[in-house]
Amino acid sequence: MAVCTNITLVAVGDHDSKKTDLLLKYTTDKKLREEFKPSIFTNNVQSVIVDRALYSVHFVNAESEDVFKSLRLKDYEKADCFLLCYSIKSRTSFENIAKWCIEVRRCLRHIPLVLIGTESESRRNTTDYVSKEEGENLMYLIDAVGFVECSIKDYLRVDDVFKTAIRSVHRRKLRNFSRYIFCHHT
Repeated sequence: MAVCTNITLVAVGDHDSKKTDLLLKYTTDKKLREEFKPSIFTNNVQSVIVDRALYSVHFVNAESEDVFKSLRLKDYEKADCFLLCYSIKSRTSFENIAKWCIEVRRCLRHIPLVLIGTESESRRNTTDYVSKEEGENLMYLIDAVGFVECSIKDYLRVDDVFKTAIRSVHRRKLRNFSRYIFCHHT
């Protein structure tokens, strides 16, 4: 196994994007009972293995309230990847991705973005939802490196969210290393 690499993933989105639930589900017991509904995520660090490599991942839940903007901007400075989250059953949270994208790009242009659609199970229960095609189109529009829809409730594709983010950081670091080698040895 490779040497441990430090990565910071910053989840960004509206309150109803379910980003807090996503982080809680991934970083705590993945079999949390339905009646256990924690509402606060404490930023934490955990070891994660992706593609046989060990990563020390710092999970950060950026505050969505405008009164905490200065704290949110400090979180952005640490980011290696942004998880831009919206709920498939909340068109408002989907439409506000543009606002979040502009805000993070003002701080850090070169950091990878992964677009996350939560609550994919809602498609079974309602017709008023954000389609997968709309999510894919938004991914290209905001120049995200990936798009994952997941169900926090059913724990479907939640691992894929974080694998996609970690892989994007790994690829970026490899590109930067290759550029460094090329520029300093030619």
